[in-house]
Amino acid sequence: MSGELSFYGDTEAESGLTVVGRVYNSAGTQVSTDVATTEVGILAIYIGDMPTAGAGVYAVRFFDGTVLIGQGTIDWDGAAETTLVDVTPLVVELHAIAGLDISNPMTVTPTSRVSGSVSQTISGDGETTSTVTRD
Repeated sequence: MSGELSFYGDTEAESGLTVVGRVYNSAGTQVSTDVATTEVGILAIYIGDMPTAGAGVYAVRFFDGTVLIGQGTIDWDGAAETTLVDVTPLVVELHAIAGLDISNPMTVTPTSRVSGSVSQTISGDGETTSTVTRD
């Protein structure tokens, strides 16, 4: 666990502070002792380590003394912060199968739809019900 907690402050007013992070579970209980942070240069960017905790979403609050200066959440898998899934490949496929990719025109027959690497089979009677399934 290294540098998962971060507070980005106002460089004009929040550089040179003594910032601590407090991590809370879903019941509102502080997970461990206050987390000391280190300022990056004089940029008012404060970095601290996530304390040992099981998987879950945690609230994080940052304090300068007793003054709350920022808060957020961290999605934690027990060993590292989880990140969003890259949906770019899915969006590219949706773009193609919708016929919007000029370099991969969509070809539709009574039994299939194909565009680029996306291929679908169409079944049913074609009048009242059609089912489209990815191959």
